[in-house]
Amino acid sequence: MDVFALLASPWFWLVLALGLAIFEITAPGTFLIWFGLGALLTAIIAFILPFEGTLILLLVFAVCSIVSVVFGREVYKRYMRSGDDADAPIPNQRMLAMIGSKAVVTEDFTAGTGHVKVGDTVWRASTEHDAALKSGDLVEVVETQSITLIVKPA
Repeated sequence: MDVFALLASPWFWLVLALGLAIFEITAPGTFLIWFGLGALLTAIIAFILPFEGTLILLLVFAVCSIVSVVFGREVYKRYMRSGDDADAPIPNQRMLAMIGSKAVVTEDFTAGTGHVKVGDTVWRASTEHDAALKSGDLVEVVETQSITLIVKPA
C-alpha cells in the first residue's frame, strides 16, 4: 500500500486522531487535542463521503484543524478565564495569590528582612517600613519580588 492510498483511508485519520489524543494525554498542553479533533472530523467526513484523492482529505484536515484550534481558543477564553475571577492570578502563580493575605512573623526582622508564615509555609519576607517586626506580629502581604514577600504591619 503506498502512502497516498494510506492517506486516502478514513482509518488512517481515525488512528491519527487517537494517536494525537493519546499524545496529548501523555504530554498535556491543550494544543494537540485540537488537531486530533481535526483528524477525527476528517475521518468522519471520509467515512461519509469517500474521496478518491488524498489532496482533498489533506485540505479537509487542514480546514478542520484550523476550525478546531479557533474553537478551542474560544472555549479556553470563555471557560478557563471568565467570570468574577478573570483578573485573579492563574493557579501556578502562588506568589501573586498571596497578595493581600495575612501572615505571622516567625523570625524577628533585622535590617528589614525576616521570615513570615502564610498558611502552612514559611516565606522570606522584607518590609519597606521602618517598623520593628517581632516574632508573632501580624503582617499583610502587599507585593512579591521573586520569592520574597513584601509585607507591612497589619
